[in-house]
Amino acid sequence: MSELIGGLAVLGFIVMLSASNAIFEIRKLERERKERDLKALKEQEDWLLVQKGIAMERATFTKMAKATLAKGPCKEIV
Repeated sequence: MSELIGGLAVLGFIVMLSASNAIFEIRKLERERKERDLKALKEQEDWLLVQKGIAMERATFTKMAKATLAKGPCKEIV
């Protein structure tokens, strides 16, 4: 009888360790997924900032070109 109880205790301990290990792995995977998501968001934010800079440069160039054209035809060759 005590062998049965001892065997069940060992089996219960093994099941508990397996469950604990599974929970640890799930948390580890969730942490890695969050890190990947955060990295992807940061890369997307950087890309958007670059696009904004390009758009600002384009707008500045357009303004300068319109101002130059408004002056009339250029007679000097640079």
